[in-house]
Amino acid sequence: VGLDDVMLTQVKPSPAPTVTPAPSVTYRPTAAILNCDFEDGDLCTLSNTDSTWTWSTTTMDYSSSGSYDGPSGDHTSGTGYYAVVTLSDSSSHDYGLYQDSVNTYVYQIKFYYWMYSNSERDIGTLKVQYYNGTNWVTSWSEYVQSYSGTQAWTSATASIDAVADSVKIVLTSAACSSSSSSYYYYGSGSSSYYSSYYSSSSSYYGSSSSCTSNYVGLDDVMLTQVKPSPAP
Repeated sequence: VGLDDVMLTQVKPSPAPTVTPAPSVTYRPTAAILNCDFEDGDLCTLSNTDSTWTWSTTTMDYSSSGSYDGPSGDHTSGTGYYAVVTLSDSSSHDYGLYQDSVNTYVYQIKFYYWMYSNSERDIGTLKVQYYNGTNWVTSWSEYVQSYSGTQAWTSATASIDAVADSVKIVLTSAACSSSSSSYYYYGSGSSSYYSSYYSSSSSYYGSSSSCTSNYVGLDDVMLTQVKPSPAP
C-alpha cells in the first residue's frame, strides 16, 4: 500500500471566541484641582487678574440688618471668610479670579455666589471663562440688573469639554450714571416722609448717588476633573 503528499488544510475560519462586553463606566469627579473655601483669609491659589479692580476676603455681615441686602456670613460655616467685590466706581471693569496651569481635559467648576443690587445701578455679569490657547471662552454667566439678583448663597456649576490652560471667574461690572439726587423732608411724626421734590415747606435731608456701592460674594470654589485626560 503506498501513500504520498498528504496535506491537511483549514477551509473555514474557526469560530470567534466569545467576548464578554466591557462594563459601562460612569465617570465621577476625581480629587479637586482647586478647593478653596477662603477660610484662611486669602485667595488660596487663585489670583486677581488686575491690581486695582480686585477680589478680597471678608467675614462681613451683608444681610439686610447691615443695610447691604446680602447673606449674614459665608457659605462654608456662616462665620468664616469668603471673597467679595465692592462696586463703587461708575465705569465698567473686569474683576477676575483665575487659576492657571490647569492643562486638563473635561473639568467642572462649582462655586457659590450672591449678587444683589439694592440701588439704581446694574451690577453686571458674573461669568466662568476658560482659555483654549487662543481665546477666552464663556461657559456660564448671569447678569444682574438694578434692584434685582439673589440675596442668598446660590450654587453654580460650569462644565468645559476642552483642554484648557487657565480658568477664571470674572465679574464685569456695568457702567452707571454718577448723577446724584437730593432728598427733602416733609411733615413730622407718623405723617413724615422724604421726597426728591422740593417745595418751600420742606427741609433739606441729604443726597444719594445712582452709583452707590453694591457687592458680590463668592465662596467654596471647586475645580475638579470629571473624566481622565486623553492618552498621549
